[in-house]
Amino acid sequence: MKGVTPERRTGLSSAPAVAKVCVGGLVAAAAGVLAQYIALPEDFPTVPPGPIILAAAAAFVALATRWWWSPLVGVGVSLMTLIGGLLSGGVVDNLSESVGPAIGAGVMLIGLGTAIVTGVAATRQQRQSASAAAAVRASYVDG
Repeated sequence: MKGVTPERRTGLSSAPAVAKVCVGGLVAAAAGVLAQYIALPEDFPTVPPGPIILAAAAAFVALATRWWWSPLVGVGVSLMTLIGGLLSGGVVDNLSESVGPAIGAGVMLIGLGTAIVTGVAATRQQRQSASAAAAVRASYVDG
């Protein structure tokens, strides 16, 4: 059909399942940081940036599905959070603290790991879909 182009995908409802899991991992990581803040507020700044940055990354990954590379934002933020937490020693310390900080650190680590693994998988899947869509668009133009 000449002149007909495929629809552009936008919003989390059109995202692959693996991208949705990436968003869930980022939200879980933000909740884990927030739980640590509630349990040990003296170890954090007055307004901890971690949950805000992780939530912003989750929102970006959820809403920017039209760009194949959008899950990489979640991967990058997760890696920076993980590396920063491990280098500062705070995550390891919180794992050995009382129940509240330990659960928060555990949830954060599981969320970060989930976001990293599924973010890479979502990027790969969305890149392949974008390549296929470009081929379809090219066939409309050439045909």
